[in-house]
Amino acid sequence: MTPEKLAVVVFLACFMLLAGLQCDFTELREAFASPGRLLRIFAANFVIVPLIGVLVVRLFQLDEFVATGILLMAISPGVPFLPLIAGTKKGGSAGLATGLAVVLPAVSIITVPITVPLVLSADAAAHITLSSFIVNLLLIQLLPLCIGLFIRARSAAVAPMLNKIVTVVLVLAGVVVLFYLVPKMGQAFAAVYGSRGLMATLLIVVLCAGIGWLLGGKTAEYRVTLSISTIMRNIGLATLIATQNFHDTVAAAVVLAYFVIQFVFANVLGMVYKRREAK
Repeated sequence: MTPEKLAVVVFLACFMLLAGLQCDFTELREAFASPGRLLRIFAANFVIVPLIGVLVVRLFQLDEFVATGILLMAISPGVPFLPLIAGTKKGGSAGLATGLAVVLPAVSIITVPITVPLVLSADAAAHITLSSFIVNLLLIQLLPLCIGLFIRARSAAVAPMLNKIVTVVLVLAGVVVLFYLVPKMGQAFAAVYGSRGLMATLLIVVLCAGIGWLLGGKTAEYRVTLSISTIMRNIGLATLIATQNFHDTVAAAVVLAYFVIQFVFANVLGMVYKRREAK
């Protein structure tokens, strides 16, 4: 395993461990008490956003591997820092944001292997060995998540200290990943911009925000949280797939470019929601 791939594996494993350590089961039960809300969340993140991704990349007729990077993000929902970016600080629901940080990546372990051959082009899908891909999802995504949930449930006092340690490791692994991907960033942004990929990515992000808001229900804080969380896609999982299966293409760098765009847009939108709430 190359240093780049090892750094991505450590990054995603810490990503998922952190999500498990932050989970409060009381908040989780309250947030997902409504079957209708749960159905809308799943529809938005696992059906509508991938479908939007496919339609937009076809509309803009993007280069194959620019489209691949964008679609890998579209099919990979959830990030562990949703409570920070989509919780009470942004006028949203801390409980729902925490729940989504755990549930969305967990469910994606099942949905992504199904979605990959449906949304990627035949040539791009041929790069992925499904059996090893599923094993990687189980070992690198599901196992750390379960460990984090177990530690939080059995020893809530240890979780905050371990949370800090995992965060440090996550940041260090992220720096290493950036070290390998940043040199490709210029090429990626050029490819994204030159192929209209920048406009395509921004359009997907804006549509994600709208879909999340519309499906968030009548409660304002839930609408805010679902709007922002639908924007935020799992860079750890998308980068893992891209680096392990498309290492000789711009796909991984496009994933990073997508993350930058969604992160900036989500933060700006969060400030708008917060000011709206204050007024």
